[in-house]
Amino acid sequence: MLKSSLIAVPVTAIVILCTGFLSELCCCASPFTAVFLGLAAGALCALVEKPLHRDRALKRGAIAGAIAGFAAVPAQVLGEIAVALAIAGSGQVDISLFGLPQASATVDLWNWALNAFFAASLYGLLAAAIMTGTGAAGGAIWFRVYRRKNTEPGTGVDQPKPELPADLPGQAPDPRKMILSGVIMAGVAFVFLLLIKTNWGCLSVPAAVIIGLATGILAGNLARPDTAGRAAVFGGIAGLIASLGASLGDIIGLLIRIFLIQTPQGINSMTEGFYGMMGMADSFGAQTPAEILFGDIPIICCCSTLYLAAFIGFGALGGLLWFRREAMPGALRPAAPAQ
Repeated sequence: MLKSSLIAVPVTAIVILCTGFLSELCCCASPFTAVFLGLAAGALCALVEKPLHRDRALKRGAIAGAIAGFAAVPAQVLGEIAVALAIAGSGQVDISLFGLPQASATVDLWNWALNAFFAASLYGLLAAAIMTGTGAAGGAIWFRVYRRKNTEPGTGVDQPKPELPADLPGQAPDPRKMILSGVIMAGVAFVFLLLIKTNWGCLSVPAAVIIGLATGILAGNLARPDTAGRAAVFGGIAGLIASLGASLGDIIGLLIRIFLIQTPQGINSMTEGFYGMMGMADSFGAQTPAEILFGDIPIICCCSTLYLAAFIGFGALGGLLWFRREAMPGALRPAAPAQ
């Protein structure tokens, strides 16, 4: 792990730093690059460590991808803030509404840099999450392509496990760990939804779906439910807990965007420009900060309801997916040692 990290971490930092410079032109540059960096990190770790089992290759590849991925966060922040300040160094930037060109507008460098920080943090964490998943895929690909063809039969590297019944006897479900998984994912959801709401609010629902699935799977891994019904219930309850963190992050992110990034004055200025562009300048009336915030309350309520439904539903689905994998006949697991 150390040897592969010494290579993967600096390479990731350099590449993501470069893509951070490009983020003003293409916001997908870093996440797209992270796919290939994660595959490379996972495969490199497996190549160096040469794990004997597929599960170990997956796990070590995911860890290698995560370690390299978190190097992407400061690199992305540094690159994007540098470009954002360079663009707004004169205090003038070209602003467009709905893709329609507008005249240059004066911006506050503090607000501009703060917006770049939150955007870069979001892209960096997305890159880290992508690299964790693709790191596991890279380790699995290495194991399948290289290790399997060099393994002689009968060595006990992987043996099929016997068919399992509809439940998993012998395990002790732990509701406390179900709650722990919900709390952990509530923290994850809080961070991601806060960053998303300060940048791309349209990503909120897809993020809730993905985090909800991850919550259910984590609840299954930690709490070890012994029936399909219990796995779904555990995943749904953990998702309910995680949805609270998502709603809180959504609200705080919206407040940051309204009062620190865009500011009420900036929102009124953009709205006035939009009304003028549509030939409706006489219909525009400046709103107070309280009026702007009050107008967003229905949006907050709608998003919180969506998060609640998505986290509970997809949390239950994640728990079922975990149970199905554990109880699937013919799945592979490391062979038990001989008695």
